[in-house]
Amino acid sequence: DRERLIDISFPGGRGVSAEAVQDAEARLGGSFPPDFVEFLRTTGWAEAYGSPLFGLGHSDENYDAVAVTLAERRDGWVPPDAVVVYNDGAGSLSFFRLSETAAARGEPVPIYVMVHDEAPEDRIEVEGRSYDDWLEGLYAEDADDDA
Repeated sequence: DRERLIDISFPGGRGVSAEAVQDAEARLGGSFPPDFVEFLRTTGWAEAYGSPLFGLGHSDENYDAVAVTLAERRDGWVPPDAVVVYNDGAGSLSFFRLSETAAARGEPVPIYVMVHDEAPEDRIEVEGRSYDDWLEGLYAEDADDDA
C-alpha cells in the first residue's frame, strides 16, 4: 500500500488537512483524483531518487504541487489542466489532468509523462493507470535498482 511504499522507500511528510487539499484544488482549478488526495492527506509530499514527489505541507515551495504546477503551466511545459506530481531530474514531468479527473467521477485517472526533449506531437505518454499505479512503478524501479 501507499504508506508502506513511502515509509520503506522514500522519505516523506505527515499529511495535510482536508482544507489544505481543497485550497490547492481551488487554486489549480479542479478536483484531484482520490488516490492523490489520499497521498496528500496521509503523506503530503515525499522524495524519490532525490527528487520531490510534489504535494503539500513542505516548507520548500520546490516540493509544492501548486507552486510547481503553476510555474510549469505558465512556462508552457504542461497542458493548462495538468497537475505536476514529479520531475525526474532529467526534465521529464509526470502529471495528471484535471479534465480527466472530473470526467472519471472517482475512477482511476492516468498519470502522464511530458518528455521535454522530444517533438511536441510525441511528448506526452501514459506512465501509470492511476497515481497509486504510478507510485508502485517508482517503488519497483527503486527495488530493481537495489537488486
